[in-house]
Amino acid sequence: MFLLNRGELENRFDTYYYKPTFLEIESKIQSSKFELKRLKSISSKLISGFDTRNFIDSGIPYLRVQNVKSLGFSLKNVKFIAPIESTKDIELQLNDLLITRKGSFGNAVAVTEKVLGSVISSEVFRISLNSNVIPKYVEIWLNTITAQKVFDRIKTGGIMGHITQDVLKNILIPTPDLTTQQTIVEYFQNAYAEKKAKEAEAKSLLESIDGLVLERLGIELPKEEVDSLDKRIFYSNAAQLSGGRFDPHFRLPYFQRFNTSVQDSPSKTLKEIANFSSETWNQEDLFLDDFPYIEISSIDLLSGEIEEVSIVPIKEAPSRAKMIVRENDILISTTRPNRGA
Repeated sequence: MFLLNRGELENRFDTYYYKPTFLEIESKIQSSKFELKRLKSISSKLISGFDTRNFIDSGIPYLRVQNVKSLGFSLKNVKFIAPIESTKDIELQLNDLLITRKGSFGNAVAVTEKVLGSVISSEVFRISLNSNVIPKYVEIWLNTITAQKVFDRIKTGGIMGHITQDVLKNILIPTPDLTTQQTIVEYFQNAYAEKKAKEAEAKSLLESIDGLVLERLGIELPKEEVDSLDKRIFYSNAAQLSGGRFDPHFRLPYFQRFNTSVQDSPSKTLKEIANFSSETWNQEDLFLDDFPYIEISSIDLLSGEIEEVSIVPIKEAPSRAKMIVRENDILISTTRPNRGA
């Protein structure tokens, strides 16, 4: 519970906006020793892209929320569209800054050469910055914990937040001289390079986790022969046939030895330790225009982390997108499950 006097009320009347934590952050920003400028005063253009689902195999890269990360681009699942007249105003240029507006809102990244000529969806803002600021510096500031708290404060919507163009234009940016901005950029780049080196080390550790887990569980898996005779010619007797599977791949001797290795250790079937969810929903019950959707391609195969939740228009929602996800659920891809998603 907290109190506000009438003089503190702006044009927002929701209590979340006036949480003491947010007011304290606002006060800290206001006390900056550098001049504070609103985003609209350091930019010449602030627009969003357009919606389409007419994707093709190659063409103009079409960047969506899942491609615009904080401090970088993720292009592994980028979509492509055919050249059309309406892309001219949203074709990316150097000195542009992109900010996601819906779902994972507030991700900011400066345009680099690898995405020049790309276009953006309506869920991403394109901001053309003036020459008195360094795009990378503005990106760094907007991705700080402080600025992200500001985005959290100004968001609209409870279930799936988004930020509007009008409130984004009034975001405050501390603007030191260009030399100081460049110093901050260089400091960040050095720290980021160190971070990437540590991530590579962590990845190596994660890749070795299989051996550790198997050792702790006392499971010794058989070695798979690359081109063994029993991979090409083998037989199964009738007593071994179960589960209604008769395809040769399923009956490979290696898989039979694999199952035996696991079964020789204390184990249970998945159905003994888990309930398979059948909880579904009507896509139109909770959302008006679009809804959050987890795509298998957005799952990091090494860590299992869901990297991005897509924002999908209800009218284009896949018919299968009806399962509700709850905290502590385990998701397993039914398509190509051997990928480990």
